[in-house]
This record gives sequence, C-alpha cells and structure tokens, in this order.
Amino acid sequence: MSRGLGDVYKRQVFIGMAGGILNMGIASVQAAAQMRQYEIAFQTMLKSAEAGTQMLRDLQKFAAETPFDVPGVVSAGQQLMAFGFKAEEIIPMLTNLGDAASGLGLGTEGVSRLAYALGQMQTSGKLNAQDMMQLTSAGISAWDMLAQAAGKTVAEMKDLCSKGAIDSKAAVQTIVACLLYTSPSP
Repeated sequence: MSRGLGDVYKRQVFIGMAGGILNMGIASVQAAAQMRQYEIAFQTMLKSAEAGTQMLRDLQKFAAETPFDVPGVVSAGQQLMAFGFKAEEIIPMLTNLGDAASGLGLGTEGVSRLAYALGQMQTSGKLNAQDMMQLTSAGISAWDMLAQAAGKTVAEMKDLCSKGAIDSKAAVQTIVACLLYTSPSP
C-alpha cells in the first residue's frame, strides 16, 4: 500500500512540474508576442522599421535601469508620441517624469499619469487650468515652476492662463525642465 501511495505522489509531482513548465512556455510565447506588437507599433508610429526597433530597445533599456516595468514604460512612450512629442524627446522626458514619479511614490502608473497630463497640455495650444490641476493632483507643483521660470507669482500665472496668454508647448518644456532640477537625487 505504501508503494502505491508513493507512486501516486510521484505522478502528482510530475504532473505539477509538467504543468509549470508548460505555463512558463506559454508565458514566454505571450511575452515575445507582446514585444513584437510593441515593435510593430513603434515602427508604424515612426514610419521606419529601424527607428521603431531602436525606440523599443531604448525603452526596454530605460525600464531595465529604473524601477518601472516595460509595459508601463512602453505605454507612456506611445502616449507621448501620440501627443506629438518627437522620438528623441521620449527617453529624456520619461527620465524626468520617472524621477518625479519615483520621488512622489507614484510608480509606473504615475509616469503614465504625468505623461498623459503633459501630452494633453502639449496639444491644447494654450495652457489651461484643468491640465495644470492634473499635475497638481499628482503632486507636481507646476504653477510654482511656471511662476518661478517667468519671474511672476502663481496668482499672476493663473491670471495669464485664464486669459489664454500662456503657450502650452512652452509650459510643457518649462515643467519638464523643472522636473529635472526638482526631482530628488538618488
């Protein structure tokens, strides 16, 4: 009887190991397929197989060197490109956004959130308070950054914003540059 239970146990262990190996194989195939989809997306966005492949490599390298995951970094990169940022701007911008998100404890989701807010701002033409509120609610003191860069008070900047007198692209550039200098150092 004891021999029979031992055989059953061995069979169950073998089946469990085989199932685990099969699941690992399936996960590997799915990950490879996802990476290929990312590559095709960037090749299409950049209208170049070489540039798209290089962009994906750059984003993978960025993710490997940061606490952020590849899917989140790729998503944020795609988001920024969809909002009109140039390929060469993506990694430096993600670096600044990543530093800010890390400093605020926001993680990968925070990078995506900041990228979305800045992307909306980039495309609006004129700075609006709603876009600034998204940054403020994420913990970015964007009004202070703009005021300091312009040599004005926050109230003056808000007034200029309400009059449509602040170019959104210039505001994005200022905020991203300020993020570099206000992010906590490692």
